[in-house]
Amino acid sequence: MIKALSIIGRCFKGDRWIIYAVIFLCITSVLVVYSSTTALAYQKMGGDTGHYLIKNVTMLLGGMVLMGFMSNVHPRFVSGFAEIALGVSVLLLIAATFMGTSINDSSRWIRVGGFTFQPSEIAKISLMIFTAKQLAWHDKEPDKAFVPIIVATGFVCGFILLENLSTFLLVTTSVVIMMIIGRISIVKIGALGGLVAVVLGL
Repeated sequence: MIKALSIIGRCFKGDRWIIYAVIFLCITSVLVVYSSTTALAYQKMGGDTGHYLIKNVTMLLGGMVLMGFMSNVHPRFVSGFAEIALGVSVLLLIAATFMGTSINDSSRWIRVGGFTFQPSEIAKISLMIFTAKQLAWHDKEPDKAFVPIIVATGFVCGFILLENLSTFLLVTTSVVIMMIIGRISIVKIGALGGLVAVVLGL
């Protein structure tokens, strides 16, 4: 067990407890997906219950490799692409809104050849990177990062809200937590929360 944890520590840079939590959730998700897709496997895969299990494990392993690679990349290199990634994400969200492929009664998908993806997944990552960059830039005066972060969040989450309320809540909550950690005024964050509550109420 200790040896396994030391290997994880060498492969993944950053807060080890967060990494351990992610790995635990990934392992748990394999069990959940396997148990919840049994009926679907009999309906669509001729009873092959291992199909979705193998697919899920393959995607998780790919994600873990990517996570390990990105954790070893210097933050300055990643932050250099923050604005570009955010701009591309907004364009993809616009494209998905007006020209997206509808899957499960939702047009949040873009199809490229035989591959489909959700721009909101890319947007979540790019928005987190942009938010972190703004907070780092304005470390001495964190309140100066409030307006750029809110403008970027408004563009991204505005399009996400049109299709998926749960993703909207997840992204906005993540941004708010980052702003609190970044020492932005609680008064400003509270006022923003009130505005969001009014919008959701409407």
